[in-house]
Amino acid sequence: MVRVVCDSSNSLPDELIARLNIVEVPALVNVTTPQGIKSYRNKVELPIEEFYRILLSADKLPTTSQPTPGHFADAFRVLPADDDILCITVSAALSGTYASATAAVELVRDRKITVWDAKGASMDSGWQIVVAAEMAQQGADLPAIMAKLPTVRENTHTFFTTETLKYLAASGRVPRLSASIGNLLDVKPILRFMHDGTIQPIARVRGRKRSLEDILTRAQELFGDRPVRVAVVNARCAPEAERFNLDVRQRLHVVDVQVIEIGPVLAALAGPGAMGLAVYAL
Repeated sequence: MVRVVCDSSNSLPDELIARLNIVEVPALVNVTTPQGIKSYRNKVELPIEEFYRILLSADKLPTTSQPTPGHFADAFRVLPADDDILCITVSAALSGTYASATAAVELVRDRKITVWDAKGASMDSGWQIVVAAEMAQQGADLPAIMAKLPTVRENTHTFFTTETLKYLAASGRVPRLSASIGNLLDVKPILRFMHDGTIQPIARVRGRKRSLEDILTRAQELFGDRPVRVAVVNARCAPEAERFNLDVRQRLHVVDVQVIEIGPVLAALAGPGAMGLAVYAL
């Protein structure tokens, strides 16, 4: 049997993780305290409400870091000895997670472990994990799953916008961004996960409503009437995400939809108010 392992930067809902028997390794959230920097395991040691309180009020923004090789090795070791392990990580261009998982393979040499760079984050990479886990539950072997993953990756397109560029600019993960751009005349960035694993700004739109319309129009132009699985991801703007979901369902041929609040790792990158659309065409 194939068991799928991932890291928590992929924004998978807990319901999907449980139903698909996925093993999730928490990424780390680093918070500056009077005693120094303290690291918390995402979704395990830091409640999301407390994280957002810190994000909105702290003088120094929290940062994130990848799980250690030891964290991955611990996750690998508890799986049944006869399972094939497929570890799917967020983009190596955005995080050291892939390197940590690869290093963990050297710590667990008695197991058959394959590490796959999904070249995305949030549900851009999450759809690859979901498809792999679904195939595993249906009895597919590792070669069949590995043959499918490049197709899923190439057929997934993700766009998102942020309420402010403050967090993205501070992260340093998106080139050519200045925090001052979005403060001019309510300009909102449109960003895209590229298939090389990077995030690139592709447009600037004035106003929140227009930014979401731009994202949906781009998805329509890409997918037309093709059946798609979609994820509407958001950071602390769930009511708006539900309204956006209604528009998505009206204008795309949606066969599966997830409305997901992103956790600390992605929220620290994009900031409160971030909204995105990850679309996987079947």
